[in-house]
Amino acid sequence: AGQPVAEVRDIWGRPLGDGVLRATQKGFVMGRTHGIYYNEGDPVLTLAVPDESARTGPYPDDYFR
Repeated sequence: AGQPVAEVRDIWGRPLGDGVLRATQKGFVMGRTHGIYYNEGDPVLTLAVPDESARTGPYPDDYFR
């Protein structure tokens, strides 16, 4: 988490904020979206994040009755 994944600039090329978009989760960058123009909230890349939760849940107590 916190790794830089993209530069963020305005239409004139000036950095926005600190000029860096950082990942909020640990993971692998699978790919980036095409283009150079994005609106606020648009995805700029696809990040694969490991899921450490259980793959399945337990059967309910009354399932086999």
